[in-house]
Formats: sequence, structure tokens, C-alpha cells
Amino acid sequence: LIQIDPQDAAHLDLEGSSGAIGRFEADSQNIILDCKGFQYAGTIHPGPTVMVLTHTGTFGGGGGDTGTVKVDSITNEFVTLSQVSNVMQKLNAVMVQGEMDEG
Repeated sequence: LIQIDPQDAAHLDLEGSSGAIGRFEADSQNIILDCKGFQYAGTIHPGPTVMVLTHTGTFGGGGGDTGTVKVDSITNEFVTLSQVSNVMQKLNAVMVQGEMDEG
């Protein structure tokens, strides 16, 4: 479970994404998430138990529930992430030294 600042959340637009979209590293205390060129770092915190479910089928409608529920994950920890680097911004070809030729 990840908690991220709302202004950074726009960079994590995963709509239409499939396959590997980033890199995840963890040790006993810290998390590093690299997703679409944005690097986030954070710390693992204890938290309430959370169960993530997926429901397939329909609810209600007079006929009752027609579907299945699948437990996707259960956790009692969450990570607070903050953006630490932006690889795409580093690729903007900003001149740091020298002169531009006319032409």
C-alpha cells in the first residue's frame, strides 16, 4: 500500500500501461520506486490491516449478487513516498557550460 503526495500522483498515471513499468527496490527500512522515469523514496510504516478484493460480476438488480470475489492481497504496512528525482527532466538538454553556435 503506497501513500504519495497528490501533486506527485499525476506522474503515476498507469492507465493503459501493461508489463513492466518500473523498478522496485526494498531493504528492511526503505523503499525506492522508479516508475516511468520518476524516482520515489520512502519508509515502511506499520498500519492497519488492509484487504484488497476484486469483484467480478454484478451487484443487486433484484437478482442478487452474481459473481465472485478474489482476495488480491492482505497487508498491515504502508509506504510514504516522496519524489527524489526526475530522469525525464534531466534529459531536457540544458546547457551548463560553453557557447551556442549561431546557425
